[in-house]
Amino acid sequence: MYKFIILGCGYLGTNFANYIVNNSDSQVYVLGIENEYNNYLDNRITFISKTIEQINNEDFELFKNAIVIDAVGNINATHDSMNSKTVFLDNCAGKVNLVYQLNSLQIKKYIFLSSGGTVYNDSENAHVETDGVNPKSIYALEKIIIEDYLSIFGSENDSFSYLILRLSNPYGGVISSTKRQGIIDVAISKIKSNEPMEFYGELSNIRDYIHVDDVAYYLYHLSISDRKNDIYNIGSGEGVSIEELFNIIEDVAGKRIELVNNSINTVNIKTNILNIEKLKSVVRNDNVISLKEGIERYFR
Repeated sequence: MYKFIILGCGYLGTNFANYIVNNSDSQVYVLGIENEYNNYLDNRITFISKTIEQINNEDFELFKNAIVIDAVGNINATHDSMNSKTVFLDNCAGKVNLVYQLNSLQIKKYIFLSSGGTVYNDSENAHVETDGVNPKSIYALEKIIIEDYLSIFGSENDSFSYLILRLSNPYGGVISSTKRQGIIDVAISKIKSNEPMEFYGELSNIRDYIHVDDVAYYLYHLSISDRKNDIYNIGSGEGVSIEELFNIIEDVAGKRIELVNNSINTVNIKTNILNIEKLKSVVRNDNVISLKEGIERYFR
């Protein structure tokens, strides 16, 4: 039996916890701050009201030999450097302290969720894990700094194992009514409530979307594998333009999305698709949820 400790009770943390407890005989704990997502946790999951800053040596028995999934929210992808500099510095320092503490608690493996959607260059070719990174936002920069720190810390501490998962654009699953990120989740929420949707970027931009249950499937199997101290892209491996995406949503919903252009100053990455051949060489998934099927689940 595996023991999972998920840090953060938000969108990703809640969906991962529910998936693992429903698809394995693992013990699952969620550490975080009480919020709306607490109500969505399966009753077999143990919730502990605690922040990552409060983890200490008294938690040794809880964390020993556990697989720790770090789903604590970072800076929002639309935040700019001027308004987020203090949070950015605090987050980076907090992750460094967290890794140091987890190592002393003798965990089995640490899973860091990075961003395949923002750390790579703009390219028409699907990104492989060895591609150079080029963060153009403070959100992406924070991810890369923590990735680099893990690489250094892992090379200096043989007892510490980690995996870096670069996620594309997850959607679906259990979603808070106040969720403001994720173009699919926001678009469907707006179309259901007959509200206009603020839109950033260009309709021709191409992205890689993956259902959160598929993310959880890959995450679980990578976590329990013997793979360590490595990076994996987690996505569908397919690119869809935002215009095509909106057409699918409108077709399923049977009505149109009302768009309102927002002039917020964001970096426009035209094409971002993840190559997942490395992932598929380790984890086989014969039941991938297609984009249309994932969207249909909302309306069912």
